[in-house]
Amino acid sequence: MSDQDRAIAKLLDPLSLPAFLEAYWEKEPLHVQRHAPNHYAGMFGLDEVEQYLFTVKPRGNELRLVAMGKPDIVFHEQEEAPPRMVFQAFREGYTLNLNGVHRRWPAVHMMVDAVQRRLRCYANGNAYITGPASQGFGTHHDGHDVFVLQTCGRKRWRLYTPQEQFPLEGRKMGDEDWGPPVREIELTAGDLLYLPRGTPHSAVTGDCCSVHLSIGVRPLLLDAVLAELIRAVVSRHPHWRRSVAPMGTRCSRQVPCIYELAEQLSDDIRGMGPLEPLLETLEARLMQADEDVGPGPGGYLRSLEDLDALRPDSELETRPGHASVLSRNGDEVSLGFNGGSMVAPAFCEPALRYVLEQSRFRIQDLPDTLTEEARVTLCRRLVREGLLRVAA
Repeated sequence: MSDQDRAIAKLLDPLSLPAFLEAYWEKEPLHVQRHAPNHYAGMFGLDEVEQYLFTVKPRGNELRLVAMGKPDIVFHEQEEAPPRMVFQAFREGYTLNLNGVHRRWPAVHMMVDAVQRRLRCYANGNAYITGPASQGFGTHHDGHDVFVLQTCGRKRWRLYTPQEQFPLEGRKMGDEDWGPPVREIELTAGDLLYLPRGTPHSAVTGDCCSVHLSIGVRPLLLDAVLAELIRAVVSRHPHWRRSVAPMGTRCSRQVPCIYELAEQLSDDIRGMGPLEPLLETLEARLMQADEDVGPGPGGYLRSLEDLDALRPDSELETRPGHASVLSRNGDEVSLGFNGGSMVAPAFCEPALRYVLEQSRFRIQDLPDTLTEEARVTLCRRLVREGLLRVAA
């Protein structure tokens, strides 16, 4: 089992990923009550929050302080959030909203990476730390799916009837009359809650603090596929680049027949061939790291020291928390990952796909589309760029 499969198993246990996708994905909320407070131990609890504030020193939009009925406390782009100020606001009922924790904290990065790679989507990880008898946000819905991992304490969630099916990201709703909650759930440490996008919700603490991680999932939507198909058709066929010509003395428009347009567009789309290359390109864009943070912690410097000693029987492994995207463009393949990127000849594609599918392997096990020497050379480059490390 790969590192990504182990992380997904930890996230969904006791459900398998296929069972989750069949029964819940984009369909209905899921609450996994585990009665196992240590299930997410060490990932991002209260102690890790303190370490994060003092070592990462979040600034700008990486941290905001929110509370119902009070103005948000935000920081300028280059302004550090002093822990003393943060703790004082926390005592006054503010929720700590740490954005992009997956970029800075390896344990969270590994879980978000697994979600991103197994669901073929863009994912990000935020943390919410709320004191007793407090509420950070009012009732709202999100334009993306959410996994809520309760890492510490308890929090009571109220779910309401969706007002819109599959809302788009960024769509603002007015002051909705949400009506009574249709479901109330108390998350305790170790529990999981999945909310399909568009599920209205609110959450409040009781007599103890709460820490939860929110993994936001933005999958490849059909509207993006359709838009890209149309762009490709317009680029290929000049008749789609004509204007809608004016006619008559008052410059009224010659209205095209919608049925003829649909038929012509359908013919041109069919002429594009299989969808797989297009989907792969779109997924590559979607999953591309939103910030170049460079190689994260996890054996990079030690592996550089061992670089010249790599041999066909050397064992390598993917460094933790590094989401990767491979796409083909003509005679080249592009590999992008958190921390770097590289371009290689197309004949390297089978070997690179093998590397991305394995969490640990020996160089000699790479596909024989490359010579033994070429396999070693490719792996040295992947170690140097920060994707792989020498296995302990």
